[in-house]
Amino acid sequence: MNGNTPGETILSKNAEFDGKLNSTDPVRIDGKLKGEVRSDATITVGESGIVDGNLTAKNIITAGKVKGGIKAAEKVELKGTSRLEGDLVTVRLVIEDGAQFEGMCSMGGKGATITQTQPQQQPGGQKDSFQKPGQPQR
Repeated sequence: MNGNTPGETILSKNAEFDGKLNSTDPVRIDGKLKGEVRSDATITVGESGIVDGNLTAKNIITAGKVKGGIKAAEKVELKGTSRLEGDLVTVRLVIEDGAQFEGMCSMGGKGATITQTQPQQQPGGQKDSFQKPGQPQR
């Protein structure tokens, strides 16, 4: 994951970006990014990379921190140093030992979409929580 690909867009370790990035070429993030990245190729988040936003690409490889949704048309790889807080949509998924993933995963195919949901407020100020079917309401 250290070699540069010809035509690759690189956000270096000491760089910060806030906004929306669209590319037909591969994208590599080693710095801080807040916003959205879309690529027709591969998005790579290096070990020093920090993303607060959504990533959409053909393939996504992350060894850094991502807080947001990930959607890959073909494959997502979570390296052992990665931390993902958000929902993931892909066809194939590789999770290395040590990777941290907190969110929902859908492997339903290329037509899947990422949606962000918030817990619903219940009467009395309580938020919904996970409940197994057949359990009484808390």
